[in-house]
Amino acid sequence: MKYDNRRFFKRNDKIFSEISKKLDEHISEYGERLDTIVIEDIIMPEVISFLKKDKEEEKLKVIFTYFEDVSTCSNKYLYNVFFDNSIRNFRK
Repeated sequence: MKYDNRRFFKRNDKIFSEISKKLDEHISEYGERLDTIVIEDIIMPEVISFLKKDKEEEKLKVIFTYFEDVSTCSNKYLYNVFFDNSIRNFRK
C-alpha cells in the first residue's frame, strides 16, 4: 500500500485518538493543515509520551509497525516530511 500525506494523517488519527482535537485546533489556527508542524508538534510528542510511559507495549508495536510501513511505502513528500521531523524529535 502506498502512503500519501492524506492517508498518513487519517491513519494517525485512528492510532492516536487524542490528536483529533489538537488537529482541529491547529487547522483553526493556521487555516489549513501544515504537515511539518502537525508531525513535529502533535504526533511526535504523543509517540515520545508512549515511549516514556513504557506501559502500552501493544500500542507501541502498532505505532512502530505503521511507521516502518510508511518508511518503505510512502511517497517522496511524506517520506521527507515524516522522517525529517522524526529524527529531529528523537534527538531532543
